Amino acid sequence: MVDISLVVLVIFVISTVFGIYKLIKFGITLAALLSVAFSVALLVMGVALYMDVNEFQEKFETAPKLFLLKENRTLLAGFSGRLGTTSEQAELLTAAALADLQADYDANKLDGMRGGNYKLFFVDLVAFGNITGRIMVDDTEYGREEIIQFIHSQAPLDDFTEDLLARREVQVQQRDAAKKRLLKGLRENAPDDTAFRANLFTLLLAQAVKEQGSRFLLYEFQRDHIRIYPETALFKLVKYIPPRYLSQILQEETTPTSNATGQA
Repeated sequence: MVDISLVVLVIFVISTVFGIYKLIKFGITLAALLSVAFSVALLVMGVALYMDVNEFQEKFETAPKLFLLKENRTLLAGFSGRLGTTSEQAELLTAAALADLQADYDANKLDGMRGGNYKLFFVDLVAFGNITGRIMVDDTEYGREEIIQFIHSQAPLDDFTEDLLARREVQVQQRDAAKKRLLKGLRENAPDDTAFRANLFTLLLAQAVKEQGSRFLLYEFQRDHIRIYPETALFKLVKYIPPRYLSQILQEETTPTSNATGQA
């Protein structure tokens, strides 16, 4: 994708240099030149930001995106898809797919990781620290810390099913059969532990956006808990503009995981 802000900047520089040359020939003072150049620069930056915001609003819901959950330099889980107003199911990354992305991440090959996706989102686990509501997983309510414990688990599928059986007070003699049924159902959507972590990631993200709206994305981006690649004009400016102002520009309540209803 062409970086529109870069193209605009190049055009601005060329036209400004040419304009200064012409004005100097007519005896215009340096102060006047600087004033004109500053005004034009503000106009160009405003146009670039406007175009970037419009593109982001449009493509955030319609273009494919890749979301990766990380802790320090370790990728924990990920999912991809358009995930806007459509009913498209998120594609949960398996262990093999995540391992390939981890190798590219370690080598800083972000273009390779991005592939055909519009944006690549790196979400640090600490970004979900402000979630207060309960999250439904397989018709059972869990708190944020409980979800994070499952994500950290070496065997989250097994640990989750054991926890669910205990909560449902399944009798000892029925536990083996009940556990097999639960695992079979869970693996239809999440074939391995990494994919199950990805499903929990979608639920955390959906809950955060539900509670905070687009402010979640902006605020956590400013705090460096979310990294977006490529970082275009909009996100370069976000770090210097209070999120409450930008959230008025962006569509509120944009939920990238609108189909995540708690089905683990």
